[in-house]
Amino acid sequence: MTPGWDTLAAGTWNVAKRVLQASVLAILLLYVFQRYFVFPRHVSAAINGEPGAMLGAELITVTTADGERLVAYWRAPESGMPVIVTFHGNASSPIPHAQRFSTPPWSTYGWGFLTIAYRGYPGSTGSPSQVGLLADGQAALAYVTAKAPDNPVVLHGHSLGTGVALAVAMQAKPKAIILEAAYTSLVAAAATKIPLLPYLMWDRFPASEWIKSVDAPIEIVHGDTDTIIPIQIGRELASLNTAAVFTSVPGADHVSVFGSQDIRIESQLRSLIPASRWDFRGNRTTPLINRLDEFPAPASTRKQKPMP
Repeated sequence: MTPGWDTLAAGTWNVAKRVLQASVLAILLLYVFQRYFVFPRHVSAAINGEPGAMLGAELITVTTADGERLVAYWRAPESGMPVIVTFHGNASSPIPHAQRFSTPPWSTYGWGFLTIAYRGYPGSTGSPSQVGLLADGQAALAYVTAKAPDNPVVLHGHSLGTGVALAVAMQAKPKAIILEAAYTSLVAAAATKIPLLPYLMWDRFPASEWIKSVDAPIEIVHGDTDTIIPIQIGRELASLNTAAVFTSVPGADHVSVFGSQDIRIESQLRSLIPASRWDFRGNRTTPLINRLDEFPAPASTRKQKPMP
């Protein structure tokens, strides 16, 4: 017996209703639990100290202005050397950053560093949010200022941490900023993966706005095979500040770009230490010992032209 039109219409409506209900439920769950996607701290490695892996680094606690306690690694700089304040990605922890900046070339010349675990991440109190992470960044800077008031500060961020570094830089006036796998906003980054999420996001991290207010030399390093934050997003961010230099790393992805340019960047920054004004473009306002010829910039380095 062939079903009548009424039966077919009823069946179609039931299917459509279930699809609609499922879609609404999915949107609701995505909205309510979005911070588990944006800040997946459950996959971040717990901090255990590993003293052999972080040469000279001290496991400390940094207290924020709103009373949260952040676990962190601190290494004091040698006399006159800069301190790197470094911020990790959303599914990472301070451990890779402490390991990186505890080893050559950074350890060879006595660079100091501070790297924190954001609030809500393993070892730290609180719950993560844009407002909270920016407060964490300010607390990290305050700690370094208190511990090494006469040493230059360089800000560094990878992935999510690039936005934190830029937000801190608006007030900190660092000597330089290093960004790896940077984004124009979390909204833009999320749109490449979950198209609906940008319309629901609470934490937007508008790095494209923050970078316009930064008065410091900036190097943005991006892997040309990055599928998490596509390279064109990093290029766009670099175009928004005339002090930014963009470096494309052939064959590097979102993870392997981390630390890939350290020899060149460390040498370049170290050559700038005596200057009152640092510049990734190689401009010199005071006599310096120029070590850049030892490690020439890769051919893929593109310097941004001033905006009209």
